[in-house]
Amino acid sequence: MQTIKSSWHEDRFAASCSNRRHSKKNGPRPSALYAEYKLNTDKVTVFTRRRREVFTRRFCDTIRSARIEGDDLRVETVNGSRYMCDAVTGELLEAWPAAETAAETASGKGSAIPETPAGITVAA
Repeated sequence: MQTIKSSWHEDRFAASCSNRRHSKKNGPRPSALYAEYKLNTDKVTVFTRRRREVFTRRFCDTIRSARIEGDDLRVETVNGSRYMCDAVTGELLEAWPAAETAAETASGKGSAIPETPAGITVAA
């Protein structure tokens, strides 16, 4: 930061006003949470920026991708199933079955999808 000496010279005063730092831009901040999973596992862990573990959740199949979007954790498994959980609590909000499971259910061959998929556990 620059300091101004006690002088009222017009050029010095104008220079001190034009060289002032601008205020910080107030824009959207990136999410303070991020999801982490290892290859060929069924476990997703959500961390804060400072590496504090928020929660760990297991899914019934190998994970293809896991990401945080807003306040949601979105997970996709290898067989095509997709899950949406609350990123802070780990509570399951929605689950979409794999394409082949949905086709079997629609044709009447398979059983109906339960409200909470089996094999999903939460460890806090």
